Amino acid sequence: MNLAASSAPSARMAIFTPRTEFFPPTILRTVPVNDARSISQTAGITAVFSEPATKASGTSVSLHLRDSMVAATVIYNTATKTAVLDPVSMLLADRVYTMRVDDVLDAVGNQLVATTWFFSTGPALTVVKATPANGSTKVRRNDTAIITMSETITGYGLRATGYGLRATGYGLRANDGPPD
Repeated sequence: MNLAASSAPSARMAIFTPRTEFFPPTILRTVPVNDARSISQTAGITAVFSEPATKASGTSVSLHLRDSMVAATVIYNTATKTAVLDPVSMLLADRVYTMRVDDVLDAVGNQLVATTWFFSTGPALTVVKATPANGSTKVRRNDTAIITMSETITGYGLRATGYGLRATGYGLRANDGPPD
């Protein structure tokens, strides 16, 4: 409108559409989730954005092992607002990987706040054998408990608590109650 409030624009008026969207995109969901453990070495790695994104590519969505970027392809699905990272080769077992997403923009140019999350690959740690067996009765206090795991582990310890043992680290748990 011109200054006379008529519907026709005046020759001196600049016509523009004001920007109305100032919110940057966010990541709604990641697979695997932050700090996930024992993830398959061939699992899909995804990030779902809150709105359609641009520049979601191999330079803005990346996977790292220590300080090295892992060779991968990134495919962005506009319909689902999902970036899928597919490593060129199988991930190494028992390693901590870092996913980084940065420099992603929405349709009007708002930039995603750089996001990082971590996960570790498997295989999943399992108990292969336990002596005494689960559910054993009449186990003496001075009997030796032996637990054989599916692989060598580090950062693991046991502490006595009452009549039982509590495993610490790697999500292992033992019964703390008194034996039958």
